[in-house]
Amino acid sequence: FDGMLEEFRSRGPPPEEDKRMWAQVMRARDPSTGLPFPDKVVSAQIAVLLTAGYDTSSWTSVWALYDIARQPDIQRRIARELADAGLLQVQSQPQARQIEWADLSLPYFNAVIKESMRMHPVAATGSMRVAPQDMELGGYSIQKGENLWVPIHSVHNSVVNFTEPEKFDPGRWMKAEGDSKCVTAKGSASCPFGKQATYAGHAESAAASLVPFSAGPRSCVGLSFANMTVRVFLLSVLSNFWLELDPCVGTHEEVEAQQTREVVLTSGRPMKVHLNPHT
Repeated sequence: FDGMLEEFRSRGPPPEEDKRMWAQVMRARDPSTGLPFPDKVVSAQIAVLLTAGYDTSSWTSVWALYDIARQPDIQRRIARELADAGLLQVQSQPQARQIEWADLSLPYFNAVIKESMRMHPVAATGSMRVAPQDMELGGYSIQKGENLWVPIHSVHNSVVNFTEPEKFDPGRWMKAEGDSKCVTAKGSASCPFGKQATYAGHAESAAASLVPFSAGPRSCVGLSFANMTVRVFLLSVLSNFWLELDPCVGTHEEVEAQQTREVVLTSGRPMKVHLNPHT
């Protein structure tokens, strides 16, 4: 990232009309002094923009494409929902309409995305908090100032929080029939895409347990933007193509066994998906 900063500087002052990331970074000034930020601050911001703003959304999309492609019944149901909404582009048929803002709230499509983000949360290792005071937590004594690490992948795949967590079940996110009330748990984000309500057939507090962007005042600052971009991308792909996993991907067990749970949840397997036009 230091090398990228040097490269940005070598380009000279950014043109006023250039809105790309490098130009915005080089224009940034400390509001208290009017001077450029120190190099260590600028390098850190470049790292955040590229890692948190790119890798996370791209791998969230990869995992969703994988989860949909490996389950034809779920993919067919999404296709039916898109067809009913006038979004499914089929060869030799009239042009499907363009995606609109309201389409990002399609209920089954959203349930599938939430379930993929539950099973494969891209920020797998989670986030850190510092204990503000001495406390008892889960039977453990925590002293003020100690670091607390919340492993989101473990939270999402624990039988304590979800019934049959190893099962890909979009139904756990489907609104109970006749219930249109948007329910949010204390400390969780609001419902930017579709309504989270009571969950059919599940007693768990799903809204509180689904935390792919963390939760509370320190949750991901890009939550709404990421939700939008991932959904627009996936709707664009699914409206035009039927997904088919390449044999090189291997079995689901092999994919799960070769996950890399570091800053971003990635796979040691080649995640190759074929895109076939709808016929």
